[in-house]
Amino acid sequence: MAEEIKDAVIKDVKIYDVLDLWRRKPKGLFFADTDVIVVTIQAGGKEVKETFFTCLKGDGTFSVKTPNRTTQAHRQKLADFIKYYFNIENPEEYNVKDGIKSWKGGKVEIDEWGFVVIP
Repeated sequence: MAEEIKDAVIKDVKIYDVLDLWRRKPKGLFFADTDVIVVTIQAGGKEVKETFFTCLKGDGTFSVKTPNRTTQAHRQKLADFIKYYFNIENPEEYNVKDGIKSWKGGKVEIDEWGFVVIP
């Protein structure tokens, strides 16, 4: 499994509207969760997908702080991912819509269960 961790590379990144993927929002998603970022990672011979839920503003940025704890946790996960793998100091000022173009080919760490490591 150590080889898969070493060879984990982002293969594709797409942004979807939640309602493009589901007819109704799944349980655990709230009113403010409108966008889905799906990151496809090639880890050795297998493909791993990481999904981030957020609400992108018109300028491509997002806000981590929301009144709902679950929604805030979803957004914090995305912010931590951006900080750790792309060395962005303030992810709330980062234009995700434009920035994902540069994510392809980026290296990420995968744990032994196939999850992306986000410290």
